[in-house]
Amino acid sequence: MHFNKKLSMIFLSLILVFLTVSVVSATSNVTDGSTDSDNLQSTSIQKIEDASKITSINDNEITNEKNIEKTDHKNIKKDATLYVATNGKSTNSGTQSSPYDINTAFTKVQSTKGGNIIINAGTYKLTAPLTLNTAGTYTITGQKDKTILDGQSKNRILSVGYNVNVTISGIVFTNGYVSSSDAGAAVLKQYDGSLNIRDSTFKNNKAGYGAAIYNRANNAVISNSVFTNNVVTVSGGAIYNLANRTTVSYSNFTQNSATNLGGAVYTSGHFTTINNNNFIKNTAKIGGAVEDYAGNNFKVSNNIFTENSANSAGALYSNANNSVFMNNQFNKNTANDTVGAMVTYTTNNVNITGNKFNSNKAKNSYGAIAITNSQNTNVIGNEFIQNQASVGGGAIGVLQSKTTLIKSNNFTKNDCEKAAASIFSDGEYLTLTQNIFTQNHAYRSAGAIYDEGKYLTITDNEFISNVVDVDGGAIFIRTNYSTISNNIFKQNKVNNSGGAAYFDGNHALFTNNKFIENTAKFGGGAVYLYSTKNMTFKNNEFTSNYAAESGGAVMTSHANNTTFISNTFSKNKANSAGGAIVNYDSKIVDISSNTFDSNNAGSNGGAVSNLISATVRIKSNTFTKNTATSSGGAVYTNATNININSNQFTNNNATNAAAISNRANTFEISSNTFTMNTAQATGTPVKNYGTDVTMSGNRNYGATKYAATIYNDGNNGKIINNIFEDEIKTISTTTTVYRTEGVVGEKITLKATVKDANGKNVNGGYVLFKINDITVKSNGQINGSTTPLKVSVVNGVAQYDIVAYLNVRNGKKLTAVYAGTDGYAASRSNNATAQIQRRQASLVVTTNVTKVKQDQYIRLIANVRDITKQATTNMMSDGTDYVYFKVNGLTLKNSDGSVAKVKVVNGVATYDYKVPLGLSGVTDCQTLNPKNHTVMAGYYNPNYVSDIKNSSTFQVERSDIKISMDKITVFNRTKKITITGTIKDYNNNYVRGNNKVIIKINGVSLKDSNNEPIYYQVTEGKIDLQNITIPPYKNFNEITMVTQDRVAYKSAQAKSTSIEILNQ
Repeated sequence: MHFNKKLSMIFLSLILVFLTVSVVSATSNVTDGSTDSDNLQSTSIQKIEDASKITSINDNEITNEKNIEKTDHKNIKKDATLYVATNGKSTNSGTQSSPYDINTAFTKVQSTKGGNIIINAGTYKLTAPLTLNTAGTYTITGQKDKTILDGQSKNRILSVGYNVNVTISGIVFTNGYVSSSDAGAAVLKQYDGSLNIRDSTFKNNKAGYGAAIYNRANNAVISNSVFTNNVVTVSGGAIYNLANRTTVSYSNFTQNSATNLGGAVYTSGHFTTINNNNFIKNTAKIGGAVEDYAGNNFKVSNNIFTENSANSAGALYSNANNSVFMNNQFNKNTANDTVGAMVTYTTNNVNITGNKFNSNKAKNSYGAIAITNSQNTNVIGNEFIQNQASVGGGAIGVLQSKTTLIKSNNFTKNDCEKAAASIFSDGEYLTLTQNIFTQNHAYRSAGAIYDEGKYLTITDNEFISNVVDVDGGAIFIRTNYSTISNNIFKQNKVNNSGGAAYFDGNHALFTNNKFIENTAKFGGGAVYLYSTKNMTFKNNEFTSNYAAESGGAVMTSHANNTTFISNTFSKNKANSAGGAIVNYDSKIVDISSNTFDSNNAGSNGGAVSNLISATVRIKSNTFTKNTATSSGGAVYTNATNININSNQFTNNNATNAAAISNRANTFEISSNTFTMNTAQATGTPVKNYGTDVTMSGNRNYGATKYAATIYNDGNNGKIINNIFEDEIKTISTTTTVYRTEGVVGEKITLKATVKDANGKNVNGGYVLFKINDITVKSNGQINGSTTPLKVSVVNGVAQYDIVAYLNVRNGKKLTAVYAGTDGYAASRSNNATAQIQRRQASLVVTTNVTKVKQDQYIRLIANVRDITKQATTNMMSDGTDYVYFKVNGLTLKNSDGSVAKVKVVNGVATYDYKVPLGLSGVTDCQTLNPKNHTVMAGYYNPNYVSDIKNSSTFQVERSDIKISMDKITVFNRTKKITITGTIKDYNNNYVRGNNKVIIKINGVSLKDSNNEPIYYQVTEGKIDLQNITIPPYKNFNEITMVTQDRVAYKSAQAKSTSIEILNQ
């Protein structure tokens, strides 16, 4: 099967063309034309800081009068806060009560090389681009969803030049337009400086590149914004980013489109982070939502991608090295050609972890992911559910890639019309471990995995109820050099051959697998080998598998050099030949030290049938209670050069030849023990119809009452030194159990050995394990089931891996009980111990922003990661684990006073913390050094060691305040003044604590007898200054109130000429 190679070459060619066009055009034609997280907000946090820091003001918070005078003049110009309104005028003063028009504000603010523009609600129809080209630091603030900048589908909206730092919030950018060769219809940001956009909306913008934002400035931050119906003729429907360390977070991208690459976002900068966004119904030719081209260290986390579409890579495309794709959801994304959800191409060191891929679809191949021409890719802890492809790889394609690890994923109900319902691979060094494949379906082959590469490892996986219409119910392998170990294959089904596995590769080792109740309508109820070489089956269990034709467990066809050693075959069935194994036209077959129990064939060979095969050795096996309707209750041979030596045959049954039916020439049947095997015959235990057959040394040959134990029709052979018993003799046994150790949540090995009185290994029967005298159950635990775990004894060893849970931590008494068989007596072991340690975890605390305003929410984020050494599972939860947060040492609580216990989802716990009013922004009012507020988080999980903690910091902006003197009354006769009003913050909250203010009359401060300014106190933002003594004045032209810097609030002043004068 080589369909993927042709597709891969076409895919590569298309991508190279599109990428070349995109990058060349984007860099040469730009002109300067100018959550699912729980919200656990506490409503009764008892204390935020030391009360003295919030509700009082110390002497350092207010300076002398000279500093106040400086605030009056120079500082206001430097800070330059200008107001804009739809009815603003160029002749106004730019204050809140006298706002500018928008063009004047942008011109004026650049005269001071920095400042703030506050744009009031309304729609601003622009006839030319707004520009910020003078180097400096600027903020542009609107009223969220109500301040609208409209380019009228004719103009770019905002152009930001070189070395300009700009922060934009609360703006709607709509109908921006530039030509198809230009970029940035809404916002264009040139090199150097910085770009920070939050709480804004971009809709209906059109360009060649980056219709909403085109960015060349490093360290850009775009957050909490909405991008809708932005369209480009080339790449980057909403955002086109060429800079490094760009972050796009907590935003919504809906129905954006690009003709070529990246329907919502295109980036080629290094260290790009895209996290906590929603991408819905975005479209492009490649990368329906996101495209990263050659930008290394790409991180995409906690996003939701829904119904995005492309020709290839329906949601996301990346060829960035050292990248992480973590905790994202990909739902119902589609590709008209290949790869429904995401592509990694020519990458190195990529981690795809903790994502959910649900119902993604590719018209051609690879329903969810393609890993193409890449190295060192890890796909860990993801869910792939109901993804679909037509040709190959319903969930994943691993194409010409090396060293790929697919671990701890869940693949459920994925579908492919041809091959590989879950995974298709032609790569090298692919490892699949600890995955679960359930109810996947393919029409042609491989219900779970199809591999035609090299060096394949499949270990510790579960394959359950996968279905294929032709071959290979779970896996179809054409690989050279593969290892299949410690897997469970259960209830997989095919309409042809290989109920669990179909092989036509070479050099494979099957070890410690369990094949249970798999079904094939032709051959190989569990495994079918076709034209293979050097295949080894060791320590596997085949139980209750079924083939409608031959080989209830395994069928080999035209195979060469196949070995079965120390396996257990129990209750397998074939309607024709070989209840457990059939070898057809195969060469060099070695069947040694296996246990065959209660297998059944509809014709010949209740356990093993060799048909037209050569050089078959059957040695040291145990055959018990196997049956054949016709001949050979245990073994049937029709081959050449057959050796059947040192086996035990007990209670096998057939119409003819109770134990062995041999039609092979050049054979030897020697040193076997036959006990109570039955056939519908009389006479001697050996029926020999061959010529040149030597019969000698057979014990009890003449006395046994069990006739036709052996039927021979072959020539040139030996039947020698066999023992025929009329009753089963019980042999005493010794059972030994071994100490085990491990970590909670990881597998531990329960192991016991069983030997007979002569020190030989016992075959047959089972062992029960007990921990502190409680029997381990069939579910691998000591509770949750009433059925005991019965571990088969194969070649003297009973061994089983279980997951160690917390309730076995103190397993001071580990024992094993051998149940015995008809030939072996039961025995009980010594006592050993099970030493189980708690797991290890790391905790990293961050915030969604590093600086926040009072009365706003900041998201506290705790990333919890399992760091248990050699861990094979992700974070382990029993439902009681949680993260708690502390801010400045005080635990965050719920409204009822209980600790806020934050649930951990996909390794992340988040808490939206509302910053209290009055929280300090600086350490003091002399240095104005920013104050760092400490966030500490702790993780509780009984499965993990205690004291898992970490801390981080955030800063709070000192709040702008506004003084409103609502009423000023002067009592002229008594020389008194009364002032009432308010002091409020930027969000119209009363200012917390005490403000000391200075009163000026006609520009002169009120002073005491020492000629020092008098400070008056305003409490909790309510001005109520009564009967203040004032000097005599002829005229009262204006009253000024001035506050100075506080640790939580900026200084402010207000003037009023509305003065009521009473002659009282």
